[in-house]
Amino acid sequence: MKKTAAMFSPGTVTATPAALEVLRASGVEVVTLIDRHVSGDFGEVGQMGPGSLDENPEVPHSDGLAMNALAVIGGEERIMSIYTLSGGVVWIETVADRSYTTMYLPEEY
Repeated sequence: MKKTAAMFSPGTVTATPAALEVLRASGVEVVTLIDRHVSGDFGEVGQMGPGSLDENPEVPHSDGLAMNALAVIGGEERIMSIYTLSGGVVWIETVADRSYTTMYLPEEY
């Protein structure tokens, strides 16, 4: 898999024990998901790229992707990713000031 340049810094990365268990059960490394998150592949939220902010109906994106794109560009909002793995769903959230990123399960929100 080709590594893409980071669009933002995740700051300090933390994870709940439950999220780490889902990653372990799925055979996925923490760094793999963090790399996807910071490079604009936000999992089920969508992937940032050309047309992410366009109103063009031919470019598929969700409101969450548009919010993430604006957060990456403006640097004033949180950035959220959702990844469905074989062992469960993991959410990754980078806070608005980019000081830290947390991996957790949806039920831990």
